[in-house]
Amino acid sequence: MSGYAPPISHATVATDEVIPLCSMDIYRYATAFSGAYKWCINGTLDVQVLKLGLDELIARGEWRKLGARIRRNAEGRLEWHVPRQFSKARPAYHMTISTYASMEAAKLYIPGATSVPSIQPNLGPDSVFVHPSTPITLEEYLDPEHDHPCFNIHVSLFLDGSVTCTGITIPHVLGDGTGISKMLMNWLTLMGNPNAAVPAMHSYDKDPFAPLESAYEFAEDLTTETWEEILHNIHLQEEREDHPREVRTVYLPGSLVSRMRAEAVEELAQRRKRGEDVPDFLSENDILSAWWIKILCTDVDPDDKTPLISFVGSSLRKQLPEYFPRDTWYPHNATLAFASESVPIGAVRNMTICDIALLSRWALVRGLADKQALKRAVALKLWSKALTANNATSFTSPSSAFGAWHFTSAWTEARCMDWDFSPAVALSPVPGTETRRAKPGSVRAFSGGVYQYGPYPVRALLTVLAKDKDGGYWLQPYMRKAYWNAGLEDRLRRFGWSAKL
Repeated sequence: MSGYAPPISHATVATDEVIPLCSMDIYRYATAFSGAYKWCINGTLDVQVLKLGLDELIARGEWRKLGARIRRNAEGRLEWHVPRQFSKARPAYHMTISTYASMEAAKLYIPGATSVPSIQPNLGPDSVFVHPSTPITLEEYLDPEHDHPCFNIHVSLFLDGSVTCTGITIPHVLGDGTGISKMLMNWLTLMGNPNAAVPAMHSYDKDPFAPLESAYEFAEDLTTETWEEILHNIHLQEEREDHPREVRTVYLPGSLVSRMRAEAVEELAQRRKRGEDVPDFLSENDILSAWWIKILCTDVDPDDKTPLISFVGSSLRKQLPEYFPRDTWYPHNATLAFASESVPIGAVRNMTICDIALLSRWALVRGLADKQALKRAVALKLWSKALTANNATSFTSPSSAFGAWHFTSAWTEARCMDWDFSPAVALSPVPGTETRRAKPGSVRAFSGGVYQYGPYPVRALLTVLAKDKDGGYWLQPYMRKAYWNAGLEDRLRRFGWSAKL
């Protein structure tokens, strides 16, 4: 049973406030995905409290932009159309509700922590978290026959009082994972205290990167022909990776992560003693990315010379704080990806976890070492859109095609497993359905699904979702369906619980 009213049809509304998208929101990979943020929460939540928290956030000055519609103008450029007033006919968000008798009736699957690394289905099924009426692709949001808000929330209630499932679906053009997570944390804050202070939205109608875009000139360095060659090679890479994809959940116990990192750090120390120039630090995210690449590639033909390139994203909010004032928050896209030096994919079987982790670590160290060089890299990305009809990428990428590109994104700073929905609890879990940590309103499971509807040149996208209270990590690799096979599971069994990969 669902509570659903279809959105009304409007091509445009003359009274809407029209705001151009910021530069980083229009790049090809921001327009190729929607994100679905899914929580399974202990107990029964009061939908009205969820709604009041959202209403309060949208009423906070420029946060009303979250109620924008996405449109394409006569010149083909994307714009935000923000209603001057929200109403029942034109709401700021699209909320739907479903009710199930029990978790069993909904066929709800909740991934669980395991003592050894494991591959599991995702938190699902999708229909429990994403209503069939929810727009997914950019073209669905742009459909002139509808008036789709970009913020969609679906709530599934269970009559047995066990859990509440909440899914929030948003097109990537609205924001990256870091931007959206903070916005949702503001919602959580106001759910508990409608009078609480939350950061103001930064750059409601101004692009924070515009000063950078105008500060550099690249015409003498990079010609249109150069960019056309780069784009041609990226198109070839996209065609190479045009295969059906699938995302699953991988759990990695904290004891294994700690052991692998300790061994990698010890290896770094030994290398420094031998006089090698190596960083003095490897993060757990470096180790996780390296471990997954090792699992994927360890049985590749040792003579395979395909270049393996590891990409790692970094939020510019942290790296360029002068463009993001304190006590504000920028929800839109602000991520730059850095490419490692390439290595032959066939060499991975003989590389240590430390060797592979250094690929992404060096990419970050070199990309972030010089603030002026970083600003120039961002400006180059922004400047390139004039040459490439907005088809530039978020990657500071090599122009070579036909490589094995692996991209890692980390959401761990958002601590989504620790979010507290208790202010919205209406009923506690009934006896027999609770877990050992079933505090009403606590998160039992979290998932971050992606929906791809455009080309993407990366062979495998690894999202480091969350770290649990036991130090275990929840990963979500998104890659070719063909790679999710018995051979991968066999490699996990052979190598997964040994740090000596």
